[in-house]
Amino acid sequence: MDETKHYYNSLNIDSSTITNNCIAVVLTGLIQSGSDFYKTFSRSLILVPATNTFSIVNDQLSIVKSNKKYVEDMNKVTPVTSTNDNNNSQIDKDKVELIKKLQNATKMKDKFCYDCLDSVNWDFNSAVQKFNESRSKIPADAFIL
Repeated sequence: MDETKHYYNSLNIDSSTITNNCIAVVLTGLIQSGSDFYKTFSRSLILVPATNTFSIVNDQLSIVKSNKKYVEDMNKVTPVTSTNDNNNSQIDKDKVELIKKLQNATKMKDKFCYDCLDSVNWDFNSAVQKFNESRSKIPADAFIL
């Protein structure tokens, strides 16, 4: 299987429906497979609560060839390589945990937590300090309602 590069800055997560019984989530973004083959993907998930977790009851993935302008804009962003290496998996898990930890502390959305942590080289204490110093400049839509 070809190595796939995900452009994290292109990722967008949208929750269109949140109820006590389900959550509808759509994840979109840009991936590169091979040297010059770019695709845009959209993954729609329906999640239902289960014991201490969620179960996916519907998963739809759409992949299409990406338009040239979108690819050119994303080429200005450093891609993150995904492999089956356990070290990379652990790094990704650690980052997800840090994002959730910062989100609990700040009530900011995932994207803003990611950006904050990334800007301080994934140091949680520095991210909290940066958040506290910048709180008045952070837009209202950065926060979970």
